Amino acid sequence: MRKESKAKWLYRSQKKLTERRRRQIKFGTKAETLARSKPYLTNSCIPFFIVFDQIEVSKSLNSVIDKILVNFRNKEIIIRSSSEHEDKENDSQAGKYLSIPLKGNYTKKNISDSIRLVSNSMGPSKGNQVIVQEYVPDIEMSGVI
Repeated sequence: MRKESKAKWLYRSQKKLTERRRRQIKFGTKAETLARSKPYLTNSCIPFFIVFDQIEVSKSLNSVIDKILVNFRNKEIIIRSSSEHEDKENDSQAGKYLSIPLKGNYTKKNISDSIRLVSNSMGPSKGNQVIVQEYVPDIEMSGVI
């Protein structure tokens, strides 16, 4: 039997390690899965984001908006859904709920309206969240894990 080349061995070892890491990531809401995936990324990154649950959004929207303005000063953002019913291991539900990009000089009202629309698109549930993330306009690749 021939000896395996070092390159093939390294490739197979890396592939096994990647597969083991993938199995270690526990799926949750989109926000939870993004946070859990971050340490495993080597050739890409997940843009900075903050998360608010629907209860916080409904009870303290002004506080939520203030946190957004502090964390994303002069940056384009995207308001994203993070439903407990999307991004499951065998069922992604990608695109089912709203995501709204806010570019340029957005106002508190733009943020407020967008958060309400995204939150309402998921329906009420104590496990639902709203993600506010830095918007990346020119990406090479994106998708569902």
